[in-house]
Amino acid sequence: MQSDITLLDGGMGQELIMRSSAERPHPLWSMQVMIDEPHLVAEVHRDFCLAGAKVLCLNTYSCTRHRLTKYADSARLEEFLKLAYELACQGIAAAQVDRRDIDVVASLPPLTASYVVKSPLTQEQMMAEYRELIELQEKPRRWIHRRNPCLPR
Repeated sequence: MQSDITLLDGGMGQELIMRSSAERPHPLWSMQVMIDEPHLVAEVHRDFCLAGAKVLCLNTYSCTRHRLTKYADSARLEEFLKLAYELACQGIAAAQVDRRDIDVVASLPPLTASYVVKSPLTQEQMMAEYRELIELQEKPRRWIHRRNPCLPR
């Protein structure tokens, strides 16, 4: 019997919080772990591959211009997006699985915060930020839209 089930990776942010040496989560959450302890991001991707995941989502959930402006250096947005992709590739290589068997996707996350119904950004600002995120990421060419009740349905 053939299965059409595709296993996605797990909760990157929660896994990084468990593995990080940080005493408590930073407002940038998994992004800050990627800045301070990038090896952990590669290790989590590796472990997801070893567990059988066929789809890995980049560690870009909190990597948005709005969040970086508030908590870090927004001029480094493109650098962080590229780093997230490189760390996923390192994790895949460390798992010794065929790269062609793994689909890597980027996150189109809530731009300001999770579980916020009313965004401080206008619809035009949100669309401009999403366009920028897509344009800055040559790789991967697929995205997953995550937890954003602010966008019109």
